[in-house]
Amino acid sequence: MGKIILYEEKGKINILEHFKNTCPIKGSKPLHTSKYGKFIPLNEENISEDDVKKYYGDKTKRLTIIQSEVSVVMEGDKVSIRFSYTTRIRRVGATYFKIERDYRFVTYNLKTKNFYYGSIRKKNKKLVGKKIRCNVFSVPFLTELKLSIRRTFNHFKTKTSDWKDLISINSEHPTIGDEICMTTLKSFAYAIFKHNKIMFNYDSNFLEGELFKLYLEDNGVAYPDSVSQYVVISFPKKILLKDKNVVQTFIDFNELKGRHVRKILNQGTDINFRSMVEIYHNLGVDYFNKVRESFFSKSHKSTYNAWFNLGEIKTNYNKYDIFLTDKKRIVDLINDDSDVSWELIKNHLTMIEGLKKYNHHFKMKFTDRDSFNNEHYELSELLSTYKEGVTTRVYGDNFKDSIEEPIMGLMIDYYPVLLTTSAQYNDESQVQSNCVRTYIDKAQSIIISLREGNTSSHNRITVEYLITKNRLERIQTRGRFNYEVGKMWDIPLEILDNRMELSYKTKEFKLPVMVKEYSNGRVIEKRAVFNEEDDYFSNIPEWEGEDIINIEGFLELPF
Repeated sequence: MGKIILYEEKGKINILEHFKNTCPIKGSKPLHTSKYGKFIPLNEENISEDDVKKYYGDKTKRLTIIQSEVSVVMEGDKVSIRFSYTTRIRRVGATYFKIERDYRFVTYNLKTKNFYYGSIRKKNKKLVGKKIRCNVFSVPFLTELKLSIRRTFNHFKTKTSDWKDLISINSEHPTIGDEICMTTLKSFAYAIFKHNKIMFNYDSNFLEGELFKLYLEDNGVAYPDSVSQYVVISFPKKILLKDKNVVQTFIDFNELKGRHVRKILNQGTDINFRSMVEIYHNLGVDYFNKVRESFFSKSHKSTYNAWFNLGEIKTNYNKYDIFLTDKKRIVDLINDDSDVSWELIKNHLTMIEGLKKYNHHFKMKFTDRDSFNNEHYELSELLSTYKEGVTTRVYGDNFKDSIEEPIMGLMIDYYPVLLTTSAQYNDESQVQSNCVRTYIDKAQSIIISLREGNTSSHNRITVEYLITKNRLERIQTRGRFNYEVGKMWDIPLEILDNRMELSYKTKEFKLPVMVKEYSNGRVIEKRAVFNEEDDYFSNIPEWEGEDIINIEGFLELPF
């Protein structure tokens, strides 16, 4: 059977750009520069086919010819949507045209029952790109093609007529581009339906999901009502045809068992397949069966379930060594706290595994979300101790005491806390949701947490002072999430500034010394000093020296 065109629509615009034919001493418009010379743009217009012949060889003009065509074609056992976009440009001063062709297609093979889509790009006669894929429904190939068709024909209409002509005669809302898209998709759907009696919803907002259902049904593969969510998985056709069931294929390939798994896969919506498989193989079928169904939803604060190969989960998921009592702990936390996510629990388990590298065996003890949060913070601190050591900043003997003197107010008191240890920096970051924990290694920075009411109050602001040769200068004052602070803090901040200035002038303040202790017994001390060179950077201190005070056990553990 030869080629049969079931539907076809063409569009074309010709754009002629004029340039000035004189060269003033000072042009009011910028010059258009090319290898053919410098030209001053004047204006552009859409021209007719007769005018194209007239200006085709006129090198004083820039001529752009854009042609596009969409068609639905039946050729042998294949039904295709074909879309082409061709641009021919002759630049001002040039003799020859540069031609770019972009060709895209979506094809359904009625014999092999496979969907193909791809694109071909050419510049002049040279092939610059070619891509063809088969049965990968996670990519919005038909949706993207639909939008390209709509955008192109709407553009043609606005360039060649009044904007009011853009509206379709069939409705007050759809455009000409919408009408062409809908006719194209309808023709494609009915051409397939004519041969296999399966109609996909061509008016759907999720066209790839509709094509996936058509593909499965035509190949005799059973699927659940919510099958569209399975498009994120690349199923090898050979395996699908073996089981003849989408859910069973997923279960068998990922070595899953139980009614709970089957119920989630058949009835669940918005499933996070990665998390589900990871949880199953880490907790085991018995504890997996106790996890609430809603926990496996992508919308439940889990990582988005992007495209993946069917075998990817089976080979790449994290496997943790978890005691039975800890599995129960995890399940209880999941079922009791609707806000907890598998990613957070996984991070908890990863830190415990990380500590084993340092021969530290951590035991989980949490019983609820609050104790879990505390344990999570403890784990973070422990791991940081092994990786980065415990850091302490030391200032002058009296500096800390004078700065931390409470600031008495009329209605409420304020308590400055000079941060000196890595634990304090980490706590400030956690409470304030900022990155101040990274400032502990900055020789030129002093961080003070100004707190309302008492020294442990969470109603606080984070204040940074810059150490210079002449003064301690406040350069940052931030509330939680780095928000600006309110006027209520003006007076205590002014008092704090005065204290800092006085301590510097009386030399009560001393440049900091940083002491870093590692779990293997290694201790490093660094002193802040000013550079003697006369430049900008010599005005702020930097760390000097690296003295190993104690290296007992230095070779026992990595650092």
